[in-house]
Amino acid sequence: MEQFIKNLAKGAGAILREGFGKELQITEKGSFWNFATQYDYAAEKFVIEKIRSKYPSHGILGEESGHQGSKKQFWLIDPLDGTRNFSRGLPFFCVLIAFIRDGKVVLGTVYDPTHDEMFFAKRNSGAYLNGKRIHVGPVDKLESAMASTSWNAETSPKKVSGKIQNMILQKQIWNNSICSGGLTLAYVAAGRLDFDLSSFGQPWDYAPGALLVQEAGGKITGLDGKPYRWDSKSVIAANPTLHKKILAELK
Repeated sequence: MEQFIKNLAKGAGAILREGFGKELQITEKGSFWNFATQYDYAAEKFVIEKIRSKYPSHGILGEESGHQGSKKQFWLIDPLDGTRNFSRGLPFFCVLIAFIRDGKVVLGTVYDPTHDEMFFAKRNSGAYLNGKRIHVGPVDKLESAMASTSWNAETSPKKVSGKIQNMILQKQIWNNSICSGGLTLAYVAAGRLDFDLSSFGQPWDYAPGALLVQEAGGKITGLDGKPYRWDSKSVIAANPTLHKKILAELK
């Protein structure tokens, strides 16, 4: 199954790579910034067909197609995370796939087709980038942290939003928003970013990267400090020391 999920991600990634920079057909999904392209749909179709052929009894939850089949064990798919970047010619987007069993993320992959970077994690088996073990970074001071944050008043309580903003300003945190929830968590797992604080995503945006962070030695919870679940809609991800400090700032 490990090679299967990697092959899925690479196959979908090839579709995105082929479409990058090409003329796009935009389908809005309720708001100006919430949209999909023909490549979102093509990549998801590819992944779903492969899963149905290989594991017909498994359920599938895709960003573009919803939940189908089993909820005990299923595949979670975001065929193109970073559609806005993709549509503007910015090379920061990825394929996100996770396998969920009994409510736990068992396998997760974040594949960046532009840079051919395959981030992969298996529960209790470590996190890897192109086959090499990765670990969260050692930075333990907020004042020295490079982070990615994304939140707004709709997805975060007003009181928490204010504390996030104050923390960033007062600690002079370098906020480097990539506009891809999957890549952001993968970068935290690889030590490229020190923490991710987000309440702007969906389960498919977080699940693969959440497992990467955990297996890379990091800690991940919701903004409320409760343990991460596959369907969490907010995350704080960092090394354990930095994570504790972030939570303290938000209390």
